[in-house]
Amino acid sequence: MNKKISTSVLTLLSVFIASSASASAFVDSTVRSAQGPVRVIVVMKDRSVLPRSMRSTSSYFEIRKALSANSKISQKTVLDVIGREIGNTHVKPLWIINAVALTIPSEKLSLLQNHPDVSAIYANREVRIIRDFRSSDRSAMAEPFTYGLQMINIPQLRSEKSTATGKGVVVGILDTGVDANHPDLKGKVVGFHDFVNGKTEPYDDHGHGTHVSGTIAGGNASGTAIGIAPDAKIIMAKVFGSNGSSSTEQLLEAMQWISDPDGDPKTHDEPALVSNSWGGGSPSPTADPADDVFCQAIASWMKLGIFPVFAAGNAGPRSGTVGTPGACPAAFAVGATDSKDVVASFSSRGPTVWKTGTLTKPNISAPGVAILSAAPGGNYQTMSGTSMATPHVAGLLTLIYQAVPNISIDDAARLLSSTSKDLGSKGMDTEYGAGRIDALAAVRGAKALRSRNLR
Repeated sequence: MNKKISTSVLTLLSVFIASSASASAFVDSTVRSAQGPVRVIVVMKDRSVLPRSMRSTSSYFEIRKALSANSKISQKTVLDVIGREIGNTHVKPLWIINAVALTIPSEKLSLLQNHPDVSAIYANREVRIIRDFRSSDRSAMAEPFTYGLQMINIPQLRSEKSTATGKGVVVGILDTGVDANHPDLKGKVVGFHDFVNGKTEPYDDHGHGTHVSGTIAGGNASGTAIGIAPDAKIIMAKVFGSNGSSSTEQLLEAMQWISDPDGDPKTHDEPALVSNSWGGGSPSPTADPADDVFCQAIASWMKLGIFPVFAAGNAGPRSGTVGTPGACPAAFAVGATDSKDVVASFSSRGPTVWKTGTLTKPNISAPGVAILSAAPGGNYQTMSGTSMATPHVAGLLTLIYQAVPNISIDDAARLLSSTSKDLGSKGMDTEYGAGRIDALAAVRGAKALRSRNLR
């Protein structure tokens, strides 16, 4: 899988694509109806053709530079207009997508709407963490493993291969923060950035992020193993506040930061994957995913070799309810099952209908009902939701990346799907996706794949 980017492909990075002035930019309805100053995300037309990553260190470095270079050259004329005609409006250029966030008086929107280098203007909308369902039930703490870990065969895997613990793999999480001093997580948080309150030390004033982190990398300090990959490391972007709220701009900033935490593409401190238990409503059938800012950011993650794991949402059992960004074509959307291997009533169902076609979502399922994991203050809590199913998949991916560090995203996704337990209708369906994940089968498959690659 470590194919070098060809010279011809790299040459395309510098190809200039002339901007078209034939039509004004798309402006969403919230921005159009705004009176007075409005915070917006202004998306540019690309000036370079960007290659696809093959998940190698060389491709990460080249593509990270290319994304920045494309944004810099594409945004120059627009930033000139902003500085000259609009003034200091808290401008934030982005490279994870080719866009600029700023506050603009509504009467000056036409300056950007009619600019030949501007593609679209979107409102900076509120985005919320996916609502979870909590209980005080701790009866699972009498067991050596949570039922979720038991369902996906973690005890059998630990017995067969005790070193399958996620060692050497870094997982990114966008959530409400993390209690880095929790007994099950101590020493595992290697990166933290607070996009809400600007604090420097890890914390979680909501609980959702600590719970998710525990399922991915928690230990067994209580006597019950809660984490799938207890030797993995975590990079946490706290991007949701104590009320579970964030914004488009904050999330794009967090998606960008976690792609290169120290801002130096040569250091390769990016995570192998990012776990995301957040999202909004399902897309409109008239919408093109290429125009969705989160779909664009996920596409950049894919180019950089970062696996995008997303919760499907808790809007079930109605069909067509998988929320964006999980509904994005490149997002790996996760549905929730219960202790009887039945899809949870709340788990969002597919299909996902875009202007460009219909997708079978979710992609896969995992335990997400009454999941015991860590809570802030060294505590434990039981929670339900596709938010709880998603870190099960992220944790299993961590074990796969430990076994095959340079596996491509496509191969990792195929491995998860092909080794899952088929539930519901035969094959891919709109309730379970490919089925419920199986850690024992997936790690065995990863070992076989690695053996073939080493021949």
